[in-house]
Amino acid sequence: MHFLEYGVIKKKAEYRVALVYPNVYKAGNSNLGFIFAYNLINEKENFECERFFTDFPRSIETYSRLKDFDVIAFSCSFEMDYFTVYEIAHQFPEKIKILGGRTSYNPFPLKEVIDYFFVGDAEESLPEFLTKYENGGDLSDVQGVFTAGKGKARQSPLEYHPVYQPIQWGEYSEAFPRSFLLEISRGCSRKCQFCLVSHCIGKKRERSLDQIQSVIEKAEKRTKFETIVLIGPDSHSRLTDIIEICNPYRVSLPSLRVEHISEELLTAVRPETVTIAPETSERQRFSLNKVITDDDIIKKVSLVSKYAKRMKLYFMVGLPGETENDLKEMVNLVKSVSKIIRTKVTVSPFVPKPHTPYANHQYNIQSVERSLKFLKRYIRISGPAAKQGFIQWVLSIGDERVGEYLKNRKYSAWKKLENTEFERKWKLIEI
Repeated sequence: MHFLEYGVIKKKAEYRVALVYPNVYKAGNSNLGFIFAYNLINEKENFECERFFTDFPRSIETYSRLKDFDVIAFSCSFEMDYFTVYEIAHQFPEKIKILGGRTSYNPFPLKEVIDYFFVGDAEESLPEFLTKYENGGDLSDVQGVFTAGKGKARQSPLEYHPVYQPIQWGEYSEAFPRSFLLEISRGCSRKCQFCLVSHCIGKKRERSLDQIQSVIEKAEKRTKFETIVLIGPDSHSRLTDIIEICNPYRVSLPSLRVEHISEELLTAVRPETVTIAPETSERQRFSLNKVITDDDIIKKVSLVSKYAKRMKLYFMVGLPGETENDLKEMVNLVKSVSKIIRTKVTVSPFVPKPHTPYANHQYNIQSVERSLKFLKRYIRISGPAAKQGFIQWVLSIGDERVGEYLKNRKYSAWKKLENTEFERKWKLIEI
């Protein structure tokens, strides 16, 4: 297959950092956090950074091996990728290994193999860490870096944005083909009970229109793209103005809040697919602090059907207080939407996240299995199995004891943890 990227950084420097995304190229190269790290490291004069993925065992930039690098940096967004992180990190005990991403809000399951965790925004903490590394300083003495049982999450102003984005123009696929990822807002003010973003990422921050214009102009000189993917569009107050700024490029919105769907927006974007997350029944949505009625959803779906070909709906099962009636309401909503537009439904087990109001909720695999079985009787759904949800829950809220289980991906090895009481050590991290 032909491999061709624009926006790649190639340099030679004294210190070499291997940036590992513990999953395939298609997922990792379309991950904005991964791209942030790639730019931040390469911007340091005496550092060079090269990318690794599970389907590319050598670096993309120079075809080098991991053993040839001074530091191994992991960008990890999903707990189920811990298995790969553990496997790789365990092979290089002598090297400094760092990790950042959403999963770092509970670093303890990987504490055995990772030396330093970046908690929160890394725009300031990562360059500071590299400076200390270069000068032989105390690497733990950086705000936003967790090690040895102490740490505080860091929040940065929404000013920096990576403009060197390696974009594939060959035959390899990406989650967002030939697209520039543009973060227009960060954080959320809604405070849904289950959401890590609402409770950990900090207050809502919007990038100004002038900043957005500047990022696009700089990106045009450093990479090549056909589409701009807006990251954080569901909470920016000037979304339609941003879409105008992106002209003449196509604009992609990965997901939308129901209340933000409008004729003006749909006319401007002309999406083929619109993605929303009803999450659960109307009753439970209100208890989650997501105040949207089923009628609201149906009205917006009817509007979407005039402009788009498909809709994607995302739900969860296993939420606290869930009843069979909630499941029936979910089925009824899906059937109503499916009568209006072609619909794909993804249902995932609810996985409690650290630092959220639902963090202490006990995952019940039998209950989740029953809920998934019930839904499958009436509607076609896709999504992770209940057993995978259980493993993800253990990795999400577990302590150091979880680390030894990362040698085995099979559920049978994890089943013995079903009734384990984990220490909530993640509370040691100050948010």
